[in-house]
Amino acid sequence: MKRYLLLAGMVVCLLSACGAQEEPSANVPLPDPDASVQLPPPPPQERILYTLSESDREETVQTDTGVVLLTSRYGLPVLNAHRSDGSAIVEAGTEMEKAALAAVGAFNEKFTDWSDEGDQEGDLAQIAAEDYAWRSQEGIEWVGSYTTELECTTYQTQHMVSVSGLYYSYTGGAHGNSVYLAWNFDLDNGAFFGPELLGGGELQTAVTEELKRQCAQRAAEYGMEPAAFFWQDYETILADWQSYAISFDEDGMSVNYSPYELAAYAAGGQCFEISYEFLEPYLSLQGQHLLGLVEEPGA
Repeated sequence: MKRYLLLAGMVVCLLSACGAQEEPSANVPLPDPDASVQLPPPPPQERILYTLSESDREETVQTDTGVVLLTSRYGLPVLNAHRSDGSAIVEAGTEMEKAALAAVGAFNEKFTDWSDEGDQEGDLAQIAAEDYAWRSQEGIEWVGSYTTELECTTYQTQHMVSVSGLYYSYTGGAHGNSVYLAWNFDLDNGAFFGPELLGGGELQTAVTEELKRQCAQRAAEYGMEPAAFFWQDYETILADWQSYAISFDEDGMSVNYSPYELAAYAAGGQCFEISYEFLEPYLSLQGQHLLGLVEEPGA
């Protein structure tokens, strides 16, 4: 009997031990079930930032006696690439940075002929020297130095850069001459592009008709017919507008004709402004993207 009582007592003790729960230590804090799990922040997304600066170069060529034969001044755009933290990309550390440096090189190389001490200035200086020597020999007044100048205006979106240039030259004739220039650069692909990239035949036709309308309006301001104010084949010239100096700014597209291209020198250069509001229905999705009218193609 005592043996059974002893065994029963042992069973009760074992059951009590199994059901007992250990009290938590007062010095160990329990986790807060409402506290959110703190995950490490994601790594910053790689991004390239492009900025534009200007490089000015001036040159003067003169005779031994101090007579100025040639003056040249070029204000040229320079493209720069930066990381998200603002540091300049000099050596590529990633494939994206490698592509950015290639884009910068392609853009800046376009203006090498303007910025380098090239044959253009050397040849012109030689012509000016010969002209000065001949005038001195014939007793003809040297009216002034030969002159070349390039002024550039830039416009930039997240995806493209547009450069509008005005090149002026005087080489001893009755007057100087001005030429409109333009360059448009795709930052994403690292290449220059023409306006045909922005849209197809509908864009080409719509812009041609708008140019005709503006020409008629401009001629009417002088009480003239367009074929009298401009060259007689002005409509043919307008239809080829994509071959002339096309640039962009915050308001829209500029179509620029240098003196003699669309009208006589006395009429001056002819510049036409076409708003984005007019252009947008005729632009491709890629064109809208490049010009910053949509965030992404198809958006």
